Amino acid sequence: MAPGHQRKLVWELLVHADILHRYYGYLDDRLVRKDKWISVLALLFSSSAAAVLLADWPTGIAKVLALIVAGFNL
Repeated sequence: MAPGHQRKLVWELLVHADILHRYYGYLDDRLVRKDKWISVLALLFSSSAAAVLLADWPTGIAKVLALIVAGFNL
């Protein structure tokens, strides 16, 4: 192989690696944010279900909240 061709090939591979690094970094950031939101919502709904049970409100509300929490934790 000619040195010029090798240089071009290495350069293209470096650019491709940089593109992949940026893409997966963006994907990681997005999924971490999504996971945090789901965790916060699961905490909110599970706390609400516990508060409903402790306050002697109708247990139907607590069941619905518990089902929502179960859906978040799938």
